[in-house]
Amino acid sequence: MIHPPTDWIDWITDLENTIGHDLDGDQSYDGYSLDWVYQLWKEGHSVDGALALVNDSKREQPCYRA
Repeated sequence: MIHPPTDWIDWITDLENTIGHDLDGDQSYDGYSLDWVYQLWKEGHSVDGALALVNDSKREQPCYRA
């Protein structure tokens, strides 16, 4: 599926606003990266679906464990 660039901008802006920070991270350290969330967008994930995946991934990283 081909998406207009504005769809990506709107989607990532909504996701970053919802999560409260930018998603330009290191996947192996932070549990998220722009490359990964871009892939989620291309696969058709909703913002809410991507948010759940990002939060789950973040919880698995040592830097976020309490």
